[in-house]
Amino acid sequence: MAVKVIKRNMQAQGVKLAHGERHMIVSAAHKYLDEHPELIEEAAETGSEVPQLRTPYERETDERREMGDEQSDITHSKPNTAATLKSQQG
Repeated sequence: MAVKVIKRNMQAQGVKLAHGERHMIVSAAHKYLDEHPELIEEAAETGSEVPQLRTPYERETDERREMGDEQSDITHSKPNTAATLKSQQG
C-alpha cells in the first residue's frame, strides 16, 4: 500500500517511473510507514479478518475451535520456529 502511495505521489509530480527506481520507491515507502504507524495496525487488523491472509496455523486453530476440539493440543501442528526450538532446548 505504501509503495502505491509513493508511486501515485511521484506520478502526480510528473516523475516517470522505471523499474530501476524500485529501490528508491521502496525506501520512500518505508519512510512513509515510519511516519504513519497506524497503517501497520490497520493492515494487521484487515489481514486477521480475511481468511485467505491468515496462516495455516491460525486457520486450523479456528477450525478446531469451531468443531469444539479445544481440548486437543493444538501446539503439535504449530510450525517449529527458531524461538520455539530454542525454548524447547533450554
